[in-house]
Amino acid sequence: MMKKFLIALIALPFTLLAQQDAQATKILDALSAKHKAYKTVAVDFDLLNDDATNNVHDKKSGTVKMKGDKYILNLFGVIKKCNGKNVWSIKKDDKQVDKDVFNDKSNGGLKINEIFTIYKKGYKYKYMGEKTLAGKVYLSIDLYPEQGNSSQYKRITLFIDKKSKELYKLEFAEKRSSRITSIVVKKLTPNANFADTDFEYLEKRDCPTCELNDVTNAE
Repeated sequence: MMKKFLIALIALPFTLLAQQDAQATKILDALSAKHKAYKTVAVDFDLLNDDATNNVHDKKSGTVKMKGDKYILNLFGVIKKCNGKNVWSIKKDDKQVDKDVFNDKSNGGLKINEIFTIYKKGYKYKYMGEKTLAGKVYLSIDLYPEQGNSSQYKRITLFIDKKSKELYKLEFAEKRSSRITSIVVKKLTPNANFADTDFEYLEKRDCPTCELNDVTNAE
């Protein structure tokens, strides 16, 4: 599910519309300013799927490392590496690596590093007040697709730590079902030291027994 909406980090300025909520704008500006200063970010997260209609409640853990438009995503037993140009999907259990050209559709229409900036365009947002989760206070903001936005979500809710001004949780409520998918940030480490080559697939380092399927030159 992560690949449908994953994954970077924040850029200013916002192109704010007149109808945007002033309090929400203030909170998002603070979040944006904080993340703009980070050169790299490493995140440990939980991905939750809840569908009351079908009695589905599922949790998977993953990690993502980001540096500009580069990322490494580890989720569902697949490691995805992107150097900003190409994407490698490393499936060690299947001993297979798929290489493709990166584009906005590589992860369901969103770049991985837009996990923290999904609100930047195509949504109206409104401050919904303070919420207490697990004994901590968070500022909640609801996002609604603007006209012309073909998002599969009818609402996205952000929970931002009141004290640290860091993003804690995102909830994605789908338009055509009762399913709510959530990303919960367990740990965020800014300014870790990542080399550019970390975001590229190297056979000897990453999976020497894997077969490479390169479709970058496919018509």
